[in-house]
Amino acid sequence: MLISLASGAFWFLVNSMAGRLILGGLTLYGAWKINNYYQQKKGAAMAVERSIKHGEEINRENAKVRREARKPGAAERLLRDYCRDC
Repeated sequence: MLISLASGAFWFLVNSMAGRLILGGLTLYGAWKINNYYQQKKGAAMAVERSIKHGEEINRENAKVRREARKPGAAERLLRDYCRDC
């Protein structure tokens, strides 16, 4: 019974215009969903890559600031250059 029902549905989809339209619509929907998945995956990878690059730039800037802070006279430079209310 189930096999004959599946067989009848298959022949309806293949041999009738309405069935072909349904199959075409399902095919287009499937292609659209697959494309959407790959676009989201690509966008996420690009966002992670940008975040890593931004973090590396910030780390380089922090390293530069730390090198300056280790030099003698850092406290006086801080008071002179950045502290308005001191």
